[in-house]
Amino acid sequence: MPLTKTSAIFIVIVLFLVSIFSGCILDDMLGGTSFSLSSSPIIDDEGFPALSLSYTCSDAVTVKLYAPGSKLVDSDYFLKGSDTASMYLGAYMETISAGRYSLKAYDSSNTAIFTKSYSFSGSDVSILSCNQKWWSNTYTTMLIGLSMNVRNYGVLLVYTY
Repeated sequence: MPLTKTSAIFIVIVLFLVSIFSGCILDDMLGGTSFSLSSSPIIDDEGFPALSLSYTCSDAVTVKLYAPGSKLVDSDYFLKGSDTASMYLGAYMETISAGRYSLKAYDSSNTAIFTKSYSFSGSDVSILSCNQKWWSNTYTTMLIGLSMNVRNYGVLLVYTY
């Protein structure tokens, strides 16, 4: 049975409507998924160095944080709306390495829709004062107390171990 002009138009209309409602064309017509950050300070999240992200997204997105050398450090799935979330820069009580970190957001088709880079220099810690308490007798001398006043002039968190 040959395809008539009316049935061909009907098939085209049906395919167009199906593609609109499936998101193939509608997302492109409306501008697709958007993601934005209002702030992203470095915080200590219960011992973990992290970026605290205040974000808004128009649809669900996957956000990935890459360390220097494009090593994936953290990944999370954010739902539509505005919220805050922590993206971990390193392990528990770990002073992170200097270098360029990259935060990327991907839409449902795994297309990068947002990228932000962070450049961190090495730690900048200074000892402001050091007080020692010594004990000694005829045969030996021992350090029995030590207190230090330390200041972190850098942006990165510095942990003692």
